[in-house]
Amino acid sequence: MSRFLPLTVIALCAALALTSCSDSEGPLGRSVLPQTPSAQIDINRQRSVEQFFDEEIVNHCLDETILISGVIIIREMSVESDAGFHSNIQFIARGTGVGQTSGAVYTFHNSHVFAFNSNSLGSEELTEVINIFLVSKGDSANSAFQVEVHWTRSATGEISVDFEKARCVQRG
Repeated sequence: MSRFLPLTVIALCAALALTSCSDSEGPLGRSVLPQTPSAQIDINRQRSVEQFFDEEIVNHCLDETILISGVIIIREMSVESDAGFHSNIQFIARGTGVGQTSGAVYTFHNSHVFAFNSNSLGSEELTEVINIFLVSKGDSANSAFQVEVHWTRSATGEISVDFEKARCVQRG
């Protein structure tokens, strides 16, 4: 199991905090609704939180445990109308890391995006894209790990995975 899971758990907890706010207030109590909403849009939300973290991760590209620390930013944007619902949740983490075996120092950047759509007929689709970049500040290799999954659920409840990609790229 990947050690990126704890970051995802932190991010999902923060996302829950975002969705627990009322429709008229963001996490800091500021209004996030547009001043003149369209007649067709029932809800249009944008919220963001930022949190610091320290975490051990396993870099599967370099087969090494890396202690990372930095900041994770979670943004949620959603629109609901008579035609359906669209939500985009982004988890963006950045910071620095140190390889626990090699001692290599890295700049760390992770983006994890969920895009969800549903329509009034009952079908849904979800696209999940994960990009993890470790850039060495020395002679160690740089790496990029990317995962992409797209699934749909029809109005009859049939689920299908339309595509799934995972790749690891090393340079240096």
